[in-house]
Amino acid sequence: MSLESARLLHNLYDPSRYPDALGDELPADVFGPEDAAAALEAATALLDWAGEQLT
Repeated sequence: MSLESARLLHNLYDPSRYPDALGDELPADVFGPEDAAAALEAATALLDWAGEQLT
């Protein structure tokens, strides 16, 4: 787990939850498949880390 993974997911939280977080831009114009893949990888790394902390 890295702080970079947590930071990436943190930066995606507002735009993915609040429609006005991007101003006049559409999410489809801001985020693409590469962003989704990076977020999935970061979330997986954080979940793996959390699971290790429980054992």
